[in-house]
Amino acid sequence: MAVINTDTSKFASTSAEDVASYRGQLTNRMRFGAILAVTVLGVAAIVAPPILIPCLFIMVGLVVYERLSIKRNWADVMQILTQDCDPQKLRQVMLALLESTEKDTERARLKLHAAECLSLLGDTDGAFDEAQEIDFMYVHTPEQISKLKVWTDAAGARGDAELLSQERGLIEAMRPAAKKDELPQIEYALAEADAVAALMAGDGAAAKAQADAMVSRSSTPYDYLRAQAVQAKASALLGDEAAAAEALRYIVEHGGTCAMVEEARTRLKRLGI
Repeated sequence: MAVINTDTSKFASTSAEDVASYRGQLTNRMRFGAILAVTVLGVAAIVAPPILIPCLFIMVGLVVYERLSIKRNWADVMQILTQDCDPQKLRQVMLALLESTEKDTERARLKLHAAECLSLLGDTDGAFDEAQEIDFMYVHTPEQISKLKVWTDAAGARGDAELLSQERGLIEAMRPAAKKDELPQIEYALAEADAVAALMAGDGAAAKAQADAMVSRSSTPYDYLRAQAVQAKASALLGDEAAAAEALRYIVEHGGTCAMVEEARTRLKRLGI
């Protein structure tokens, strides 16, 4: 039986198939719990009707506990996945999970995470096309933000100010209904959109200010890397080669399989470093 590593230092040895298998195990646990609950309640109704109501409360409690446990376990797995800056591997995991996932909302979430990984791998147009296939109605705020990050990458790569403006408007519209724990992600996405707009306009000071905001609101290694990429470009516009080099070194050292690593190496060579 495949078992997911819960120690981040050992996670590199875990394959996409292992993660998909683990997801299947959690799903089977949930199905088994539901079948068991129905069976016990049915037997209680036939054999001893007076204990039906107590059994009902007990089984509901057990099922709720099991569902929360499964949700927490899977959240832990996803947290481990995003701690390792390897979008190539993470995309493989998401695609493997798609093969065993039937629910539309879950498939939409996986597809958006896969598209974000593709964008980090440098294929911004391909990622944009994949993200465009997913309707916002099928996903929650974190995945909506993933889609808009893909839009930001595509707009920046194309120099498309209109797309960037449209994307920023959608992020702003998410604010009123956002939960408290979702606001930092929204603020990060807004700062990134404004930073890219400033870079497109050649405004190094504004881009640097927004990059600083991105750093303070980063919640994953990927977010921090994206912030460092903006820091490097903004510092270069301001003529601060030392700050640009520092940000580029961080990307090279911690960027994993992200496409920005090769770009950072090239820029470091131009700086003579």
